[in-house]
Amino acid sequence: IIHNPYAESLTETEFVVFDLETTGLNPSQHEIIEIGAVKFKGGEKIDQFKSFINPDVKIPAKITEITGINDRMVKDAPGLKTVINDFIDFAADGVLVAHNADFDYSFLQSAFQKTNKKEAEYPVLDTLALSRALLNGIKNHKLNTLAQHFNVNLENHHRADDDAEATAEILINFLEMLKKKNYKKLEDINKLSSEISWKELPTYHTIILAKNSKGLKNLYKLVSNSHIKHFYRKPRILKSELIQNRGNLLISSACESGQLYKAYMQNK
Repeated sequence: IIHNPYAESLTETEFVVFDLETTGLNPSQHEIIEIGAVKFKGGEKIDQFKSFINPDVKIPAKITEITGINDRMVKDAPGLKTVINDFIDFAADGVLVAHNADFDYSFLQSAFQKTNKKEAEYPVLDTLALSRALLNGIKNHKLNTLAQHFNVNLENHHRADDDAEATAEILINFLEMLKKKNYKKLEDINKLSSEISWKELPTYHTIILAKNSKGLKNLYKLVSNSHIKHFYRKPRILKSELIQNRGNLLISSACESGQLYKAYMQNK
């Protein structure tokens, strides 16, 4: 739920809630076109950041359709290096927060590489994972669903500053829930990981080969369980069961939908 946490009190932590708009989904191929961020501490907003970025490439029509951002709007905006420097100064020593943080933070890491910045090990909190741990019974954990659940205004969805503002308000609600559960420090948040249902977790492809007859029996067992015990939208092999039965199996990283490739594409 939170990467690189430290033993800071939740009430004393500066949270930097940010959102990016980009020209596509792949940080190694696509560019950031807008950054919006809100800094708050103790439930109070203390600062705000907003900037377009000139990506030096044409913005795809589909992105303009989704975000409303077009080439004319970013034409006179500063370049990536300037905005990233400003954002780093703004974030300072705060905890970075994003909804589906793997996506946004992977673009930040790519931006650090493109501008020859030393990669900092920021604490990064994912409100999507936190929602999966704290909220049961809602249809999904998308930002607009959570905004509706907490009665948070999200008028201009898919614009960085509005999404960051909404995520910040949602996080404040989550922090109140953590307080009631007696979670007091950043590092305590990961204790909630056990509350996340396997049905809520992302799935990956893998290739499994049987080394011998025992491995073949284990493979049949895993495949049977995936259909009978762990079918949710698709048959799933739980990683915990795969680890328990892997002694006579060879496990491969698979295709671009495998965990290794996904991690590489997200600059992990």
